[in-house]
Amino acid sequence: NVVADRRGKESLAAGFKKSLIAAPGCKLVSADYSGIEAVFVGWFSGDPDYIRSAWLGVHARLTAQSVGKPANMSWSNERLVEYFHEMKAAHPVPYDRSKRCIHGTSYGLTPYGMHDRFPEIFPTVKIAQEFQNQIFAMEPKMKLWHHRVREHAHEQHYLGGVGAHPFGYKHWFWDVYHYSTINETTAVYREKNNLPWARLKGKAYKIDLGEDAKRCIAFFPQSAAAGKMKEDALELWDTESEWYIGDAWFGQTPLRAIVHDEFLLEVPDGLVDQVTRKLLAVMGREITQMPCPEEWVLGPFLRVGATVKVGQSWGEMQELASYTPGLGTKTGLAGELGDGIEYDLAGELEETEAESDYAYSRHGRESEAEPF
Repeated sequence: NVVADRRGKESLAAGFKKSLIAAPGCKLVSADYSGIEAVFVGWFSGDPDYIRSAWLGVHARLTAQSVGKPANMSWSNERLVEYFHEMKAAHPVPYDRSKRCIHGTSYGLTPYGMHDRFPEIFPTVKIAQEFQNQIFAMEPKMKLWHHRVREHAHEQHYLGGVGAHPFGYKHWFWDVYHYSTINETTAVYREKNNLPWARLKGKAYKIDLGEDAKRCIAFFPQSAAAGKMKEDALELWDTESEWYIGDAWFGQTPLRAIVHDEFLLEVPDGLVDQVTRKLLAVMGREITQMPCPEEWVLGPFLRVGATVKVGQSWGEMQELASYTPGLGTKTGLAGELGDGIEYDLAGELEETEAESDYAYSRHGRESEAEPF
């Protein structure tokens, strides 16, 4: 995937993906997590409403808010999904801005940065600022979380570790804040306008965000997403697991690539149904390393959604099945694969998640990590 290439179906990335084709009698199966980093931002910042939005359509929720038609979060999940679909279809430009703004803001991108990186989407800094203000109104805990993470990384020069990260990951940060000397007039100006500055050993300094200011914010959700994906890969390719798919391609592994948050597999036509069941069951299971407080009413542990697509080439795939926490599983694809698949994985997901001894075996215990 060429991330910077955004020219749609005529892009270099799209052309490359179309060139990857399954062997005769097989299909390419793509399984990716739905909004996993947005879900994890909600968990680390301690906001269950944001988690629910990430499950159901956080970009469309911001779109609705930006056009003056905010969703009512007391609605049922089904009603919210229906409304979010309406907003996405009716407001394509605000929806595109919402996608860029949410991802950027979650990881510390400023309105100036959004305008600089996406001038065609945010033609002015003012437009970017307006969208970012809407995000902070929708997710009021995000800004405080950013501040806490930066302060913590600045003070101890690292984040995470066993007991402080769901998967025990640890990373070092040395330039969260950057200090530059200023004169007394500038110091008075910054004090009057509530701009960050400090006095150290008699000298005045302005405080700017350093190179690690955005990296330290991205660390927790991105590394936790990597941990979740690795745990699921180990489960799917463990010969002792009931969800083993490591021999699904004529006795050999069907795995062809892991890209970002996606598993790409090549699967014989007769095994697509079975492999899809196993993928969704594992990818949608509870994350025992990420417990949820009881008052969140999201269940004892966090979940993320997943979507499985299928096609003859990687560039031309159709959705086959998906799992959304709070909604269950949607399945069925008519056409090339026949009449479609009809099954409900909700029961299987409940039976195969953390209660089993196997689900705990990789870590030996539940994680002590909590939302940051």
